[in-house]
Amino acid sequence: MLPRYFLVSVIALAVDYGLYLTLLWNWSGLSPAQAAAPAYIAGGLVHYVMSRRFVFPEGWLHRRQLEELSLFILSGLFGAALTSGVVWAVSTIPGAGVHWPKIAAVALSFVATYAIRKYLVFRTGVRT
Repeated sequence: MLPRYFLVSVIALAVDYGLYLTLLWNWSGLSPAQAAAPAYIAGGLVHYVMSRRFVFPEGWLHRRQLEELSLFILSGLFGAALTSGVVWAVSTIPGAGVHWPKIAAVALSFVATYAIRKYLVFRTGVRT
């Protein structure tokens, strides 16, 4: 499960990071923290579709997709807030540039959202 989640995460990260850089380069008024949240959310939507199809078995909310999607979105919003906070904090370090803050945020966000999604959103063995 973890290798497939990692692959899906890499694809979603490509969407996320590509949009992050696009926002920074095309809208020069945005700070790295402002660009990080919408980029993360776009990557999160890609992640949900692929996670549901390729990573997680039918979980406790599989037949209640709106509720499942809602929890996934909440975990993504948590990840977006975490990402923005880490990007903001690391970008205040002199010389951090635009890449190191995002790299630090990706690492922390990956671990946190994987745990939330595996043990809450897509958990199995729970009767509803």
